[in-house]
Amino acid sequence: MENLRWLHLSDFHIGQDNYAQMKLFKSIHKNMKEQKEKGFLPDMIFITGDIANKGKKEEYTIFADEFLLPIVDIYDILPKVYIIPGNHDIDREKCDVAALSLYDVPQKKPIFFDTDEKGWEKRQEIFERFAGFRYGFAMDDFCFPVENIFKKEAYFYNVWKKGRYKVGIAGINTAWLSNSDKDKEKLSVGKWILQEALEKLEECDYKLVLGHHPLNWMKEEQRAQASALLAKYKAIYLHGHMHKNSGGYTIANDSGFLSIQCGAAFQAREDDIYYNSLYWGCLNLAENMVSIMPRRWSASNDRFVLDASDNLSEDYRKEGTDIWEFPCKVFPKEVKQKKKDIEVQVPPNWHLINEEFIKNRKEPEKVDILKYFDGKEPSYNDIFSSYIPLRQIVLDLQKEFIKSNEEDQTKCVLLAAAGGEGKTTILLQTIRELCRENGWQALILRHPEKDIQFHEEQVLKFTQKGNWIIGVDNCFSVAQQIFGLLKKMKRRKYQHIHFLLCARDTDWINSDADKLDWRSVSSFSRPHLKGISEEDAERFIGAWSALGNEGLGKLKGLSAVEAKKRLLQSSQNEEINEPDEGALLGAMLATRYGDELHDHVRAMLRRLEKIPLYHETLLNAFAYIVAMHSEKLFFLSKPVMAQLYSCKEKEVKKNILGPLGDEAASTVSGDMIYTRHGSIAKSARKILDEEFHYDFDEIFIDMTRAAIEAHQKGEYIERLKNWQYISEHFINWNNTLAVRIDREILKLDPYDEYIIVHLSKLYRKVDQPEQAVQLFREVHYVVEDRSFFCEWALTEANVGNKAASICLSAIALSDEVERKMIDVKNAHINLYSIALTFLELYRLYKNETYFSAMASALCLYKKIDSQKKENKQPRMFEQEKRKLAVLKKEKLNLEDDLKEGILMAEKYCEVNFGEGIPKIITLKYQKLFMLGGITI
Repeated sequence: MENLRWLHLSDFHIGQDNYAQMKLFKSIHKNMKEQKEKGFLPDMIFITGDIANKGKKEEYTIFADEFLLPIVDIYDILPKVYIIPGNHDIDREKCDVAALSLYDVPQKKPIFFDTDEKGWEKRQEIFERFAGFRYGFAMDDFCFPVENIFKKEAYFYNVWKKGRYKVGIAGINTAWLSNSDKDKEKLSVGKWILQEALEKLEECDYKLVLGHHPLNWMKEEQRAQASALLAKYKAIYLHGHMHKNSGGYTIANDSGFLSIQCGAAFQAREDDIYYNSLYWGCLNLAENMVSIMPRRWSASNDRFVLDASDNLSEDYRKEGTDIWEFPCKVFPKEVKQKKKDIEVQVPPNWHLINEEFIKNRKEPEKVDILKYFDGKEPSYNDIFSSYIPLRQIVLDLQKEFIKSNEEDQTKCVLLAAAGGEGKTTILLQTIRELCRENGWQALILRHPEKDIQFHEEQVLKFTQKGNWIIGVDNCFSVAQQIFGLLKKMKRRKYQHIHFLLCARDTDWINSDADKLDWRSVSSFSRPHLKGISEEDAERFIGAWSALGNEGLGKLKGLSAVEAKKRLLQSSQNEEINEPDEGALLGAMLATRYGDELHDHVRAMLRRLEKIPLYHETLLNAFAYIVAMHSEKLFFLSKPVMAQLYSCKEKEVKKNILGPLGDEAASTVSGDMIYTRHGSIAKSARKILDEEFHYDFDEIFIDMTRAAIEAHQKGEYIERLKNWQYISEHFINWNNTLAVRIDREILKLDPYDEYIIVHLSKLYRKVDQPEQAVQLFREVHYVVEDRSFFCEWALTEANVGNKAASICLSAIALSDEVERKMIDVKNAHINLYSIALTFLELYRLYKNETYFSAMASALCLYKKIDSQKKENKQPRMFEQEKRKLAVLKKEKLNLEDDLKEGILMAEKYCEVNFGEGIPKIITLKYQKLFMLGGITI
């Protein structure tokens, strides 16, 4: 297959928010690597303007150094980069007088757009406005020269050969006349410039024209001329400026052309409205088809995901994919005529609940219902059976949805609570009642993955007629998409579709879903869900009685009143004693099993021990889950489990989580894995430790190693920092394990100075400073981190090397160690530490230089953030206090006294530092003294 592939980027606005833009560069580079791994290797990269924010030279330097150059390390064969300017690539402070009349150029100075000497001379009057752009890309080895735009012809062109096809690329400047934020319908591309560029490509089979502005930003007559030319030559126009991905056709002179718009690479940090986007394009030369894969940045997924916005018509979407296909050869009839109506299919990943679905439900086996009451997630057959009682909240929600529908209000209900509160059951039962009793239909999405295709438009098309309830279980990973769908419905005035969502409350908060303004797009409510009510308890006892002795368990033989009383009491106990766990499931386990829960869990573990898993058994996998849940460490994820078993994530779901779920042993929320309830985790931990002899220290080390290794392989590990600092959890009761974990992490990444610092603190905490010192002395590379030298200073002081400690504190305070300004916290920590050590040296040697240096450090400490209430002072003898007071009155020379003390300490330093350590005599402290309001 002969294809031409590209990545289209636009509108970076470098200089608007440098920190966030640097993060974005890395995200785009990561997306490039992901596409490369999938086999998508672009022949070229198109960048259609607005690279800079204000057209300044330094903005292009950042772009070239931080974005363009790293591409060299991504691809074996470099894609050619084509760049054209946009309205933000103009320095509006330059040529401001000449620029005043730019909008009038087409009428008053039409020769401006001529491609001869006279036209060139006219354009040169404003060349200085483009100086930053013009000279910012001296990278001709892989950037197509932008200088051609500033020559007589005022365009560039290039011809590619792909097999038997020729593809021409032309770049034009649509921003010649740009002069303000009111450019719309005042610009011009220049008829003769565009015509000559297209003539150069006349023999090409395909012609791609790059510009910044859409043609509707041109003056009316200029727009008509440009459209006619693009249609005549059957060109494809690629542009940016409008900050959204889109594509479509324009008709001109009984012909037409395709234009594709790229969204803004950067317009906001992380926003659901002003999002950052790009697209991957492919020209299928044999089939005359352009395919695009639009992508938008998703903060919640920490990656680029499908961009299925309103700007891209679903008419051109390839069914069941995230690809839009546009025919290249365009005729008016093809554009005006809508695609034939086809039967709308159920969107992929969604389940349709209707009359036929309900009719086909089978009554579940008794053993399945008993497992449900042990904590197994309900199946559709379970929910549509008569065994599981209907809770009062289901009836209340049913009425609420019907009322909202009658009042033409879009209702959205969120069930957010701990795992084990019956959220999924309530969701499914409410949908069941609306469909079975009220004739509604439903679409249900269960456990959506973070990168799932949501198929918004297909969902809306499928639900056009009748009353609909959309249910999403574990919804937090797609909360942004749901919110976007509700916004579309509000704009289109769809009021017959309603939403019922459920999620763990912690997941909902951690995903930032609670920060979205749900009430702005729906009638939103979030009912309280915790434990069990008296009337519901009665229903549960009735359901268990119907299942006989196995259903009642330890309640067997009790009256219904007494059984209900015990269930309610257990629920209340769970709410008080285990607020992070599901009170409902905890109460059901406690009342049905009581002190026999251990026996129930033991039997389950025996069953898991018999189920093979790779070269082990399913019990081993469950032990990992038990370990984390029993410690309330809720960040074991599928990628970590996949690394533990050297398998793919989808195999984790199929081979591990599925079978464990069937046993009511585990559950999943997004990527995170849990046991079904904390009481199961505690019981299983005790049995695995005492009877199966599992070494849980080794289990925690194995999991931490797997998390770090998966991260190093490029996997996204949610809550990675929790893994990196998991030793904090154990330090107070199992410090040996804490140290072993940090040592393992350091072995995996010996260049991670943060782990070195963390492990050093652990060693000091367990009174092993000699081990801590050795960590730092074995570092033979340059470190630029204040906290590294601060901690090293403390360890040297702990082993008696006080002069060395002062030298290291001096490095931590210096300008050389980090480029950024020293902050108040770092200054205070290091100044107090160095002052204390100076005092200790003074007491040892009675050297006045040390005392003066100590006094200077304390004075500077106080000057920095003088509003700080706390003013730490080392413990001093009375004589020392009087001496300090006298020195302060004499007005110390803070800089000289501090430096002299440091140099004196260096003279007697007990340690020979390595090559990577800054020389003490060369250190400067300008940033430190500036922080204290002192100019040196």
